[in-house]
Amino acid sequence: MKKKSKADVDEKGGTAISVSYVTKKPILFLGTGQEYKDLEIFNKEKMIEKLGL
Repeated sequence: MKKKSKADVDEKGGTAISVSYVTKKPILFLGTGQEYKDLEIFNKEKMIEKLGL
């Protein structure tokens, strides 16, 4: 049995930034789909671009 977690919070990722700030923990990976293969290494430039900053 595969264990997964999923949070459909917001597509731009702003919530991940907020949780990282509050918990003082870095973002290492982001899930972009339903499977383990959909994990990608966090890229801050890509995140900033998605947020429109």
